Amino acid sequence: MIHALDHVVIAVRDLDAGIAAYQRLLGRPPCWRAEAAGGGAETAVFQLANVAAELIAPAGDGPAAARLRAILDAQGEGLASLAFAVDDVERAHRRLTRLGLDPEPVVTAESVDRATGARRRWRRTRAATAATHGVRVFLIQREAPLPAPPPAAPGGVTGLDHIVIRTLDPERAAALYGARLGLDMRLDRSNPAWGARLMFFRCGDLIVEVAHDLRAGVSAGPDRLWGLSWRTDEPSAAIIRLRGAGLDVSETRPGRKPGTHVFTVRDGTCGVPTLMLQPSGPPRCAAAVLYSRTVHGMPMEPLTDVRDISRIAYGFMAAKALFGALNLDVFSRLASGSKPLDELASETEVAPNRLRTLLTACVSLGLLEHGDGRYRNAPASQAYLVRTAPMYFGDYYRFQIDRQIYPAFLHLDRALRGDRVDFYKLMDDGAEADSFSRAQHSGSLGPAHVLTKLVDLTGRERLLDVGGGTGAFTLSLCRRYRTITATIIDFPSIRPMAERVAEEAGLADRVTFLPGNALTSAWPDRQDAVLISYLLSAVAEQDGRSLITRALGALKPGGVLILHDFMVEDDRTGPASAALWLLAAVLMDPDAPALTPSGLSQVVRERGFTDISVRDVIPTITKVLVARKP
Repeated sequence: MIHALDHVVIAVRDLDAGIAAYQRLLGRPPCWRAEAAGGGAETAVFQLANVAAELIAPAGDGPAAARLRAILDAQGEGLASLAFAVDDVERAHRRLTRLGLDPEPVVTAESVDRATGARRRWRRTRAATAATHGVRVFLIQREAPLPAPPPAAPGGVTGLDHIVIRTLDPERAAALYGARLGLDMRLDRSNPAWGARLMFFRCGDLIVEVAHDLRAGVSAGPDRLWGLSWRTDEPSAAIIRLRGAGLDVSETRPGRKPGTHVFTVRDGTCGVPTLMLQPSGPPRCAAAVLYSRTVHGMPMEPLTDVRDISRIAYGFMAAKALFGALNLDVFSRLASGSKPLDELASETEVAPNRLRTLLTACVSLGLLEHGDGRYRNAPASQAYLVRTAPMYFGDYYRFQIDRQIYPAFLHLDRALRGDRVDFYKLMDDGAEADSFSRAQHSGSLGPAHVLTKLVDLTGRERLLDVGGGTGAFTLSLCRRYRTITATIIDFPSIRPMAERVAEEAGLADRVTFLPGNALTSAWPDRQDAVLISYLLSAVAEQDGRSLITRALGALKPGGVLILHDFMVEDDRTGPASAALWLLAAVLMDPDAPALTPSGLSQVVRERGFTDISVRDVIPTITKVLVARKP
């Protein structure tokens, strides 16, 4: 009878506010907005791969609007109903009748999209709410399948993994969802450690989870729709995206299902308890395992296949393919749509045979798509590698990674033996310093925005940014905290660009650049906060300790120390992304430390700081330690 969950309905007070909230949460716009069938409400639909999320809000002053407002006043915003998909609603209606679920008569409904005038028609029935123990359950048969979902932003939601229903009577719920509605029970487990009995019912490719609190006992009260768990293939990118949008999200943690990782979204969900989940399942290939574990920070298992070793050895080729395409501006040339090889060859002035080889490599890496003789950007490339894109990241890869970090790694053997590569000699040249600073600024804007949500500088006035470059972190903090004036101390060659960036941001009157060497130059005193970002990992361990000591001296009593940097976990098993960046730091100083949260906390504590806390900024890559001077 039921073959999928067609959509979930979320009741909100204001539809525009609800749309803004779920566009931030899901990383995609709604595909439909219309007056609700029957009037009195308006709806917006977000279509995903396996389900739709429909927001409904009261509209006007009629009886239907009044009923919906009364429900919102009594229960607040949140999940309102479920609509299961069936192939034959008349047959489903007869079955519900036989099973005593007292369904409403089948009706035909229609919706007209406000923007396009497109129409949708469907037939539906609803089981009696008393028979479904308080949960509003619809069965729906659509005349035509829903359109394909629009592409999600990187780190966006791809689908729904499970919906959670809380019950006071688990046997009653098992009979309803299993025997009467015909969902396939896949798990029934009580776990005293969780304090719950959980029942999982398969519905299409998602799960209807029914949870019972073991401590509450069994009673005859109503069940209620409770929460949603959304799928994302890129949890790290999702956390950065959501924190950047101002949402409060937890760190990632292992899910209850082996192989999954989850994090909680604590606000911005219109009253729906919300989890984000990276699904488990067989990867497409061994390379996907290596990539996923590197990016998402999962513990690497010992390799058993020489092909996995080969993929690591050949990894630099993929990086150079990306850099080559960026330097030819391939992604920006495809920003407005697909193009054939000959057109791209003419624009790039590269021979078609050679350009085809590069583009084939990019297609194989997932950077481009190819079909019908034309090339087009992959969604992530369109979002991050097109020069005009708001989240453009290409210059960071071109300048800092390709022109500076990559060549420096050619000298890793020397650095491991203790030789200095003199990485910062690049900063003596004005043009190179400008390129480095521009790339570093671009790469730091996202983490800087996240850090402003993790550090409270309310009421603070003076900030010292040690080794702050062009001021990505300083400018972000100044925008958020309008009482702050800041001083950046860094190499003299960076000063022109740093001052240009502050001027462009309209903050030149609140940001001062102090040219010098952070290790040897004098620091201003009586500071309310000292920020040291990406520096402790790039200097010798003893120099890092000296910087923390100097920070103590520069701060007022009660002042805040903020240390942001690459850190591996305390057991030093990873994550791989942080570990590789710390390896790169050896090129800057062969005595640079491999920072860990507990090790850095101990150093900070020994120097006299208190109230120490550590949180993720870029999950699996950087963390921030915050402490206070007594």
